Amino acid sequence: MSEDETPHTPSDERGQTDTAELLEEVREEGFSLSDQRIRDILDALYEEDVETLRTLLYDLSDADIAELFGKVSGEERAHFFEKFNDIVSPYVYWHLDSELRDEILSALPAAAVAQIISDLDSDDALDLILDLDPVFQKNILKHLSVKNRTALEEGLSYPEDSAGRLMQREYVAIPQFWTVGKTIDYLRAAEDEIPDDFYDLIV
Repeated sequence: MSEDETPHTPSDERGQTDTAELLEEVREEGFSLSDQRIRDILDALYEEDVETLRTLLYDLSDADIAELFGKVSGEERAHFFEKFNDIVSPYVYWHLDSELRDEILSALPAAAVAQIISDLDSDDALDLILDLDPVFQKNILKHLSVKNRTALEEGLSYPEDSAGRLMQREYVAIPQFWTVGKTIDYLRAAEDEIPDDFYDLIV
């Protein structure tokens, strides 16, 4: 190589280097939602740079991300949720002001809202769609699995603020004759089918 030639870095290697440097900057900055972080997120949003968006949202709490959506304009929120709603945790919606949450969810396709709530426990999912338009609710339910749809339809059938509407529908039940070892094996094997947090086994 001659002295005036510049070493060539493949584009994917440059991308990996840029992402690594950005991630290091994010870590050095801390985990808070600073004004600079908001500006960088909006820049990445309009460039539709999903990898940079993921990196900038890295280590922000669900509450911080909800705060972000409360601070940006309606146009910016709409752009984000139209293109990138799948890169934030469903629990971000829990931290939004109820009016803003309903506004965001109502603007999404029913299938997108169904995808969001399908990853939540039934009581949390019900809480997210409770104040949405009843027709829109029905459209959302059509996109859920039979199991999830049945649980939410049952919850919606109870009066507002009743225990039946508020309680979670996932539960763990085992036969009386099972040993502790068999029960533990069952819980490990059924990890995707049981609630994330539970405190009782029904025998």
